[in-house]
Parts: sequence; structure tokens; C-alpha cells
Amino acid sequence: DKGPVVLAAAAPDEEAAEGITEVSVGGKAVRARHGFFTASLANGLGDGVAAADRNKDGLVTVDELYEFTRAAVARLRPDQTVQMIP
Repeated sequence: DKGPVVLAAAAPDEEAAEGITEVSVGGKAVRARHGFFTASLANGLGDGVAAADRNKDGLVTVDELYEFTRAAVARLRPDQTVQMIP
């Protein structure tokens, strides 16, 4: 058990980017203007939950959600590094 953690959109010396992103919500493509971190995190908890659940046990742990979100943001914006702070 990790206890409380914070998932941060970027490292202290980085800017968290926003833009028009498309995510799948309930099987429907939705375009919205918000941060890449927010879009990736929402996807990991929504339609992307199967991809976020790395060990396929039906549960998404904070570690799995962090890794999913970090990788998704890195694909969208390589100079933005998602952080997990215990």
C-alpha cells in the first residue's frame, strides 16, 4: 500500500501542455480542449482501462494508471514528464 500519492501533469521545470485532443468516451469519439495529462488520465480510467490494466486482473492500480498516463503523455508531448509523488 503506497498511501496517498499525487499524479502531476509535468515536472517542476516543465510546462503542462493543452490542446485539442480526441478521447473515446463510452465508445464515442469526443474532441475537447484540455491538458494532455487530463485526457490521458481520463482515458486510463475510462475506455482505455483495459490498456491501463497491465496485469489484466480487472483492477487498475495507481502504478498502472501512472505508467499508462506517463506513456500516453510522452507520445503526445515528449518534453512533458508525468510525475508520481508519494
